[in-house]
Amino acid sequence: MESPELRRHCERRLNALDQERASWFAHWRELSEFILPRRGSFLGPASRVARGARLNGKLLDSTAMLAARTMASGLMAGVTSPARPRFRPGLGSPPGSAIPP
Repeated sequence: MESPELRRHCERRLNALDQERASWFAHWRELSEFILPRRGSFLGPASRVARGARLNGKLLDSTAMLAARTMASGLMAGVTSPARPRFRPGLGSPPGSAIPP
């Protein structure tokens, strides 16, 4: 059973975190308009536009999009090493070896 005190604490913490995050929405929305204008749908109703409307009106050139792609590639390169294979498909034991009891 959960205690009412724990529930109140968790709800207060959630509300405080939501308020802290809300102050960043304007910045995130502006960044999404310049970097990836088609991907900002998670930012709420202010980022939604009518169907068929032009989404990339604020893009000057592709510098920001290329920088975002380069950053994502660099982060993934740090996570996964090309020298280490992710998996090696094959049989459980080499052919001709005795099956363990």
